Amino acid sequence: PLGAVLDAYGRVLGAVRMLHARGVHHYDLKADNFLCDRPTAADGDAGAAMDGAAAPACPDPASAAAPGVLVVADFGVATVTSRGADGRTPRDRGTECIKSPEMITFAMGGGPAGKQGAGGGAGGGAGGGDDFRRSDGSLTSAAAAACDVWSAGCLLYELVAGSHLFGGEEWGSFYIRLTGDSLELIPPAKAALLPQAYAQPLLSFLGAVLQRDPKNRPTISEVCRLFA
Repeated sequence: PLGAVLDAYGRVLGAVRMLHARGVHHYDLKADNFLCDRPTAADGDAGAAMDGAAAPACPDPASAAAPGVLVVADFGVATVTSRGADGRTPRDRGTECIKSPEMITFAMGGGPAGKQGAGGGAGGGAGGGDDFRRSDGSLTSAAAAACDVWSAGCLLYELVAGSHLFGGEEWGSFYIRLTGDSLELIPPAKAALLPQAYAQPLLSFLGAVLQRDPKNRPTISEVCRLFA
């Protein structure tokens, strides 16, 4: 049911917010990397796993409708930044179909996180600037957080529509769709896979989160507030 899917997504957002607050950036937020189960009486409220981060509800744990435990897993490409330090990643990370425009551009060896633009979800190129790219070409922790937010937007579409928002097309078109402004980010054929009764609010949320320019993308805390 859609309600259960949205409840699980709210828990995911809460977990990502917790990770970001601790300087952890996942880089690979997709459905395959979340584990869920229903706790037994012996489990109590533990909600944790050896290889993951427990997912609290977003924004308030008390608002969760289902008692199931949902855990973020697979931190194989994640980074950790010490408090007060500016982290960096010198290499391409994540699964291609959920990579942000700036990470796709970075993977291609492009300029500072893509071309500048006044981009929104449906327009404007992938921007960046000094807050997102260091002089040595590596991405900053601000870019890392923005990459996770992009992936979180892709995740909602994946959970609700049952397929990935991006991918499944010729690579050149995929690259242009993400980094340019000549193609719709969510074309009608993709929008049609959303539950029609809720398509408009879902598209509105996705449009707010999936900003091509990372400077215009909300933080994970802002995403939580948008979703609440």
